[in-house]
Amino acid sequence: MLSLSIVDIKGFMAELLKGKSFDDFGLHSVLIHSIAIFEIHRVQNQAQAENEKELKWADIKPFAFEIVKSGTTPKLLKVVFMAAGEIIDLPEANLFLNINFEAGSGDAGGKAVITTGLAQKNFSADKAPNRRWDDYVLNFLSEKNISFIDELA
Repeated sequence: MLSLSIVDIKGFMAELLKGKSFDDFGLHSVLIHSIAIFEIHRVQNQAQAENEKELKWADIKPFAFEIVKSGTTPKLLKVVFMAAGEIIDLPEANLFLNINFEAGSGDAGGKAVITTGLAQKNFSADKAPNRRWDDYVLNFLSEKNISFIDELA
């Protein structure tokens, strides 16, 4: 598991809400606490799984951007991305990328943290899949020029 603090919060939030870097990630949920609390959750049942396309961040991002830009800086913004294990040849796992932004008070600019998670469909004590997912995320962020500090290092 990774816990990464974002260095350039303003640039990162602009990329998250206006850029294309995260567009292909599947969306699990979004929580925005601004002038009101807005929640968006992926809904899927067995019938939908076969007939509907996966909900992507690109589908929801315009709504999240409108909420964020229409009010004051959100007190809290949480985005949970979910990717199928095929992204890095881990078909027996669901991969999670969590983004948490908390606004600061006064002159403090706030804090943005990215964490990773992996849920294997079958029990295994092998931690190699976790390391592969973490390595993928580190490479992804580096390719997108997103600077971070590893909080667990």
